[in-house]
Amino acid sequence: MERLFMAECPVCHQSFACHYDEMRHSKVKLFCPSCRHRFVPEEAASLDERPDAARASTD
Repeated sequence: MERLFMAECPVCHQSFACHYDEMRHSKVKLFCPSCRHRFVPEEAASLDERPDAARASTD
């Protein structure tokens, strides 16, 4: 089972699912599919790492 979490873009505040592998590398930037803003996870408006958070939003 994939390990997913929800990230909220600091610019447009759209939430989107990300893979855990993207979070493990501190230099990797997340990409907002809504406004195309790139940001490091520390800049996210919010991060929800609960196991059911991403699953609920993709159902």
